[in-house]
Amino acid sequence: MQNRHPLPWRVEYRQRFPEWHEKSQPRVCDANGDLVCEFPQHSGHPGLYDEKADSAAIAIVESVNAAQKS
Repeated sequence: MQNRHPLPWRVEYRQRFPEWHEKSQPRVCDANGDLVCEFPQHSGHPGLYDEKADSAAIAIVESVNAAQKS
């Protein structure tokens, strides 16, 4: 079976405009840079920092990458 999303995964941010926060729109990407998942923003604007979305992305990446090492 082919691995659709090779490890390690990482969190990338989509700062679409210079005035947007540098950690706006967190997303999980695989080792090839392909999108695994994105998160809905709870901050009211996609250009703002969203702690909930960022924390979720980081937790997923850390969990998946840690499972690889087990």
